[in-house]
Amino acid sequence: MNPFIQLQNQLRDVIAAHEYFAGVPILTEELANIESKLDIELAKLGLCVVITTARGQRLGDDEPAPAVLTEELTAAIIHNPLMESAYTALDALAEAIAAIEAENHQHLVATATCPWRILGHDFVEDAPAGLVTHHLRVSTPLRF
Repeated sequence: MNPFIQLQNQLRDVIAAHEYFAGVPILTEELANIESKLDIELAKLGLCVVITTARGQRLGDDEPAPAVLTEELTAAIIHNPLMESAYTALDALAEAIAAIEAENHQHLVATATCPWRILGHDFVEDAPAGLVTHHLRVSTPLRF
């Protein structure tokens, strides 16, 4: 499987394991037509998360193979308040961060490493009309 899709699926699984996201669609680029699927899910539920790979950067320019990249992923939390008033985008953002931190804590206890690094989040000002969108940015290493 494509390693970038694997990372997206791993992040999806971390977020989906949190009780707040029970029943909330979490989409990755593994889906053939992510934009159509997103429209359908928003129409049904009013809240979804879309995970994409934003960028990658090699660690240590002079290092020999195998390459180790720091991959940045974006979890777009998209909320249509007209369709779903039980959730808010800010609540979902906070719960996604909590899910990632809980996963990091489990790994830290077991392996003394944290697989995910939270880089920050951004409110998307130019989101489509009626949608409240926040981008949660995280990074993780990817070895080839």
